[in-house]
Amino acid sequence: MTPDQLTKATLPVGLLIAGLTGISYLISWLVAESYRKPILEMTAAANKIRRADFNISIPVISHDEIGVFTETINEAASELKEKEFMKDTFGKIVDPLVRDQLLSGQLNMDGEIREATILFSDIRSFTSLSEKLPPEILVNILNRYFEAITRAITRNGGMVNKFIGDAVLAVFGAPLPMEKHADAAITSAMEMIRERENLNRELVKEGHRPIHAGIGIHSGNVISGLIGSMDRMEYTVIGDSVNTAARLESQTKVDHVNILISGSTKLLARKEYSWRSLGERILRGKETPVEVFTLSVPSHEE
Repeated sequence: MTPDQLTKATLPVGLLIAGLTGISYLISWLVAESYRKPILEMTAAANKIRRADFNISIPVISHDEIGVFTETINEAASELKEKEFMKDTFGKIVDPLVRDQLLSGQLNMDGEIREATILFSDIRSFTSLSEKLPPEILVNILNRYFEAITRAITRNGGMVNKFIGDAVLAVFGAPLPMEKHADAAITSAMEMIRERENLNRELVKEGHRPIHAGIGIHSGNVISGLIGSMDRMEYTVIGDSVNTAARLESQTKVDHVNILISGSTKLLARKEYSWRSLGERILRGKETPVEVFTLSVPSHEE
């Protein structure tokens, strides 16, 4: 075969190889492009999940491994969104501190003795206030009041244990131990007064009567744990220290002061306060006198 004949024979083969190579490159590019978009979408979804943003819905455009992985990410995001909703809702029913302890399994279900400071606050003359307001306005005012004083409690590390009608029971030192629980409770009480006065200025402008409340604070051992029936339980604290704080709040009406603090709390306090001794008081339901103190807190309510 002559050189010319050989060249003519190999030319179609070369063209065929070049064409097949080009086609293979094209196919590879198309396959890569078909995977690039879903991979980028899954990467973006993973970054959103890392930021606790679970509003994710990636289109599933294939039934291969990529499609299965996409469906898995969508399902995981949906489950995480549901759990986050339940966690947020649960945190509105119980204090977030208790919620997190329950969900992590770190809360002692059988109860335990803790040294803590109890703060009890109650609105004065609530019955007469409620009789003069429509229910929807009364609930609105109560919610605004509880929101204001809850801010003062939680920013000092306290736990709002429960709302009892127009009263609030807060705990400092349970379920998590707190080194300076007495100071945290006293600071919260002073901030609660300021928060209430700010709210009262708004209420007066709206034509409503201001809210007056007393605060009782006592430190001692409490039993903390889940209490109730098999069908319904709640985390709470019980014991004489809780009762004493409630009795101190009731005594504020008699002594015409905003805050009454027991001697046991004063002994644990490490900060400097403007203490004023009121001597000993026989609190309702008790036989042993309790030394009580109040604080010089600037207020225009008394």
